[in-house]
Amino acid sequence: EEDEEDVYGDFERYPITHSLPKQIRLGSPPPMASSRRSFSSEDHQSPRSPPRKPQRHSLPAPPPPSICPPAPPHASTPMRELPAPPQEKTAWRFTRPSVTFFSRQMPTRSSVPPKGRAPLLGAELKFLESIFDPNHERFRIIDWKPDELSCQFNVTGEKLLIIHCNITESYPSTPPIWFVDSDDPSLTQVLSRLEDVRKGSTLLLQQLKKLICDLCRLYNLPQHPDVEMLDQPLPAGPVEKDKKHGTEEVTSEEEEEEEMHSSDEEDNSSTSSKEHLDEADRQQEDEMKRKKVVHIAQEIMSSEKVFVDVLKLLHIDFRDAVAKATRQNGKPVVDERILSQILYYLPQLYQLNRDLLRELEERVAHWSEHQRLSDIFVQKGPYLKMYSTYIRQFDNNVALLDEQCRKNPAFAAVVREFEMSPRCASLALKHYLLKPVQRIPQYQLLLTDYLKNLPEDLEDYKDTQAALGIVKEVANHANDIMKQGDNFQKLMQIQYSLNGQQEIVQPGRVFLKEGTLMKLSRKVMQPRMFFLFNDALMYTTPVQSAQYKLNSVLSLAGMKVSKPSQEAYQNELNIESVERSFILSASSAKERDEWLEAIGRAIDDYTKKKITFISSRSQEEAEGVVDSGAPLGSKAPIWIPDLRATMCMICTCEFTLTWRRHHCRACGKVVCQACSANKYYLEYLKNQPARVCDHCFAKLQENSDRCASASTSPIKPGAFSFTRKQKKIPAALKEVSANTENSSMSGYLNRSKGNKKQWKRLWFVIKNKVLYTYAASEDVAALESQPLLGFFLREEKNGPAQKLQFKLYHKNTLFYIFKADDIPTAQRWIEAFQEAMILEQ
Repeated sequence: EEDEEDVYGDFERYPITHSLPKQIRLGSPPPMASSRRSFSSEDHQSPRSPPRKPQRHSLPAPPPPSICPPAPPHASTPMRELPAPPQEKTAWRFTRPSVTFFSRQMPTRSSVPPKGRAPLLGAELKFLESIFDPNHERFRIIDWKPDELSCQFNVTGEKLLIIHCNITESYPSTPPIWFVDSDDPSLTQVLSRLEDVRKGSTLLLQQLKKLICDLCRLYNLPQHPDVEMLDQPLPAGPVEKDKKHGTEEVTSEEEEEEEMHSSDEEDNSSTSSKEHLDEADRQQEDEMKRKKVVHIAQEIMSSEKVFVDVLKLLHIDFRDAVAKATRQNGKPVVDERILSQILYYLPQLYQLNRDLLRELEERVAHWSEHQRLSDIFVQKGPYLKMYSTYIRQFDNNVALLDEQCRKNPAFAAVVREFEMSPRCASLALKHYLLKPVQRIPQYQLLLTDYLKNLPEDLEDYKDTQAALGIVKEVANHANDIMKQGDNFQKLMQIQYSLNGQQEIVQPGRVFLKEGTLMKLSRKVMQPRMFFLFNDALMYTTPVQSAQYKLNSVLSLAGMKVSKPSQEAYQNELNIESVERSFILSASSAKERDEWLEAIGRAIDDYTKKKITFISSRSQEEAEGVVDSGAPLGSKAPIWIPDLRATMCMICTCEFTLTWRRHHCRACGKVVCQACSANKYYLEYLKNQPARVCDHCFAKLQENSDRCASASTSPIKPGAFSFTRKQKKIPAALKEVSANTENSSMSGYLNRSKGNKKQWKRLWFVIKNKVLYTYAASEDVAALESQPLLGFFLREEKNGPAQKLQFKLYHKNTLFYIFKADDIPTAQRWIEAFQEAMILEQ
């Protein structure tokens, strides 16, 4: 669309036909001039049409009559003939390339722009570019079109405002039209106030200045010193030489001849002129930086004056208002100790910043003599740490103010009356109490910009670096204090949400993450609220709104977190700790990965911190101890859920209503009563006896025999032994267990033996080109095994439900029909089947 606006040029006043005549030649002003002379005088009496807002998806609006003549009388009929173009080839002259942003905006001789708009707008845009570069920290120009400007205002590192400006063809007589991509009514008010700025030759720059200043006030940001440069007069003749912006110029016949005669002279002087321009550019850049340094110094001083006035409002004016109310009531409206705590450390800050302001004013007033101010911040640097003390108590002081306003009606009336006074500008008292917290980041921003524009050979350059280092150190310390305060509040909030007397707040404990996960118990999934700290993982049971019952606090020492290898359980993660181990399930794989990363990182940080306190061994030895496998019985195992095992994981006998499941407390396997008749003292249970399977019993006995200092002994089994007649299972079905590793594919599928047969949900494993079938995902013996060589598949693609199915054939005989839970899973199974059916060469 933008290209169309450039192409039509002077012919935009003619009606648009389906195709342009071939004799039209763009960029030829002389014929157009002759055509203008052919118009009758009657045509010049046509009324002036008011300017209208340019539309994005339409052709350019006709220029004002003062520039372009009105349409000829036959304009309502299709165009028949146009003035003949010149016979010579139009010459295009490409000049020095420059910033692309303004190259298309500058007018060319091929178009006839309205008088005043193009040179004036181009000069403003060029001047705007010299002030706000694409990497400016506060205001940037991100895009432009012939009738529209798009800007970006940086509120914070994450919050950006996109502001648009439509510029009409009658600019500057008609002001630009502003709009913003936001429904915030305060932003709408800011834009509406721009209508007050309607006069001036640099209307766009003046409106931009007011816009940036209003946005800074709206978001409590310091006024950027570059904004004051918008008041400077425009450089003389920046647009006449469009060469500087790489503008394409179309020359007439006479100009072409002049260029041919002067080409030799231009070639000879090109090198010297280029050097001259480079030197001039450098001088202009140095002068611009020097002016910016002065503006930033003035901005530091003026912002300090505003800040000292805020401190005076809090320390003196508010105290006077409280004292006046005390005299009127005849008794104190608030205890002096409480008032001093609310205004904690403000007297010291007021004295510090008043001295700082006095020295800054003296330096700026005699700038030509000193031309430095950072040494003041270096001298005051040790005292800036008082801000940390104020910030540390800020939350408590604001909470105390709210509490007093709630409990003390007389004090609340004083605060309310003071906030409504002209001195307070109808802003809350807490708004002003926040200003000292924001002042250190403002110092950092201003000094960073000041340093960026200082020449390195100046004496103030090193002082600015030192001052900036001091301010950054104070800012980092203040940030740490605020984080600690937020962390303490979060820990207290968690402690209050737990039923009973629980001590969650511990020295050095840091809150990291919280969320609801499903905890897998023996039979069902149950929701649990988890809280992750830098030293422990706590899980609770929700009992009512925002209230929880504490279940356990697990130390991160020795904890392991992992995800299952089986594809069917990709939303799960395994937690293994000394006290308890269990399986958790998240709502999605993404949430599972977030918890996995958070817990894993917390465990690593906790382990590294513990290693640094080990002095009796080297770090390598300590890491070896941490990473080594824990002895059997020293850590709680993960219990395999009941529904994931249909047979004893030792003797393979099937479980029934009378032949029940039992869990080994040492390894977590599901076993029968005959295979778990023994008990043993387990370390993680504080050496209490617990049921163990036969395999673990033998290992624990062996370990006990090797350990000469073992004080515990196994508990002998009872006299009654459990026996059950076992069903013989072929050895081939025991070769591969359901949870085997390195399988091609494993998971649950629904299987049917015919189109009208009943579906049965089973666990399948493809390994070594053999399909194994199990009743559950943790069974150690398969129900059947089937080699897949010689089989083939047929996919069903008739409907969505049919796409989940695929059929297994052998010699055109239907063997089984399989159905997956979703289409991606069905496709992975089909690929695994097809791979297993092919004999590798």
